[in-house]
Parts: sequence; structure tokens; C-alpha cells
Amino acid sequence: MGNEENIETGGPADAVDAVAVDEAPQGVWELVPLTPTFMEAEHGQYASAIVKALDDPLVRNIALPSALRG
Repeated sequence: MGNEENIETGGPADAVDAVAVDEAPQGVWELVPLTPTFMEAEHGQYASAIVKALDDPLVRNIALPSALRG
């Protein structure tokens, strides 16, 4: 404690002045949504295999790998 630094100003964390939202500079952040999207060419075969497995009463577990290797 006591050694924290304010990310915006580079100064001590307790020396930050409050800035109203209206006074904040515009266009500082260019955020990109991380919402997943379904791409048929990349995900179609994999999604079909999962749907098929879900219809099989003998399938009780489905592992979802973090990366597919082709």
C-alpha cells in the first residue's frame, strides 16, 4: 500500500482528480467486442458433430478443445 500508481496520470493513486464523464477525451478507447460469432466455414463441421453427439443417448460427456488441429 502507499506505492500504488495511478494508471492514467502516472502519479500516486490518492492524487487523482475526479473527471466528469462529459470532460473525458473522446476516441481514447477503441474497444472491440469479444462476442463470439458463428462462421459456417470454420465452425460448421464441428457444430454438426456436437449436435449429432447430443442426440446419441450413449454420449454422456463432450470435451471442447481449446484449439482444433486439422
